[in-house]
Amino acid sequence: MVRNFGPIEQAEVELKRVNIIIGPQSAGKSCLLKVACYCTWVEKRIQIAQSADSLKQISQSPDSPKGCLHFCYLIEQFHRLKGYMRGDSYISYESDCMAFSYDQATGSFGFKWKDARWEYLRPRVSYIPAERNIVAVIPNWFEVKLPDDNIRSFLQDWDAARKGLQKVDVLNLGVAYRYDGKSGKDRVVDGAAELDFSNTSSGLQAVIPILVHLNYLTCIECGQSSPASVQKLDEDRLFLGRIPKDFDEDRRSRVAENFTQPQRCEVFLEEPELSLFPPTQVQLVDWLLEHVAKEENSLSVATHSPYVLTAFLEREGVDIALFTVDREGGQGAVVKTASKEDIQAIYDDGVDAFFNIAYFRKG
Repeated sequence: MVRNFGPIEQAEVELKRVNIIIGPQSAGKSCLLKVACYCTWVEKRIQIAQSADSLKQISQSPDSPKGCLHFCYLIEQFHRLKGYMRGDSYISYESDCMAFSYDQATGSFGFKWKDARWEYLRPRVSYIPAERNIVAVIPNWFEVKLPDDNIRSFLQDWDAARKGLQKVDVLNLGVAYRYDGKSGKDRVVDGAAELDFSNTSSGLQAVIPILVHLNYLTCIECGQSSPASVQKLDEDRLFLGRIPKDFDEDRRSRVAENFTQPQRCEVFLEEPELSLFPPTQVQLVDWLLEHVAKEENSLSVATHSPYVLTAFLEREGVDIALFTVDREGGQGAVVKTASKEDIQAIYDDGVDAFFNIAYFRKG
């Protein structure tokens, strides 16, 4: 649940395997996507530490407002949401494993464990921003000093992905991406020709970062061990000491594996349609459903594209939720969950969800 945060006045959503957020520009689509991503990450951090205490503490960062809790500071800083928190802002999150909430009016962070606490599966949480083409338009991006936010985080993920994959075909466009380790250059192969990534079309510059990153994320990282940092080794060691002593050996082993190694991916993607021809948008949706929205993974998307929306809704057997963000009369945005009947109307009766946002106000 989100209340009075940025443009959002009221949002109460239940996330499924695939989540689509639509609405006018500046209505709060990306804001909702960022809050969902952040809460998923917070759950992960609490599970790893087996404690929420750090989030309840006053932030000691020099650029943090006086008295700001660490929970509040992190969402504003990482997702570039400074100024979104109001005096009556409220954010709450609940899963099978835990529930937590932040109330700006009282400056308090509430938390409780739930019965499935030890059934958690560690995710790799990834936010793919609309600005992802920075990896192509600024070839020396690794030399640019950036704040510690979601763009910098994506750049770090991109760097690991491009160095970890040999070659990635770009849908059915007849081109492929490869990283030249000797020169440190990103290359796009088109038949016998090779181009610098920075010299390719805007569509390729927007879609290749998605494909390369998610290929690496879903095929390499999740379910497989990867080189661990000193920080992660310390976290794992501390976590193993927190597993209840009364668990039998099999359960202890299972919990240790599920909590210390990624078992699934939770992907939050802004505007997958950027600079893509409509049929290519549909191909990208098919690729996302095949490679990302499978097994225990989840995919959440904020989009302006009717082609992306229709492509998702047309695919059978997909556990999907559709959320509409509407600022009626210039007021704060209200998020509605489309019912099965609403979705059927979009699919069968030609109700254009983008030109008829008001259609969902009755819900």
